[in-house]
Amino acid sequence: AVVSTQSTGEPVVHILQQASLVTFDKNDYEMIDYMYELRQGILEAYTGIVQGLGSRPEEQNAGQLEAFKPFVPQILRLIATISEDRERPDGLLGCACGLIGDLVKGYGGSVKQMVMNDSIANLLTAGRRSRSNNTKSMAQWASKEMKKINAL
Repeated sequence: AVVSTQSTGEPVVHILQQASLVTFDKNDYEMIDYMYELRQGILEAYTGIVQGLGSRPEEQNAGQLEAFKPFVPQILRLIATISEDRERPDGLLGCACGLIGDLVKGYGGSVKQMVMNDSIANLLTAGRRSRSNNTKSMAQWASKEMKKINAL
């Protein structure tokens, strides 16, 4: 589905945006687990959208990935929130690293100013140091994608 103002996909993105803004009491352990699962689900949904829009041949893509670009700052705010949370689970860290890589791969240098910051750098460093092979792999791949746009 095309993600534009005429798209049926836009309500989905708005629901994801609203869900990403939910805050929680860090003393309620059940709520903490729920929030981590919610955030991971949100990141997985965004990943599916970015990968789906970015995997089409250029002639079919026709700006669909570009139409999704206005949502990138909100996605990066969620990733920054995850970056600041030192108690985040590895699965959430891996999803965040993977989504950073997908955004950078899909948008290239046009998102350079949005992703070149301490929050993203710290998240990728944490991912590369993870004991989880999947998280480490995602962070290493995303870091390589970041180096490609850094050279631009």
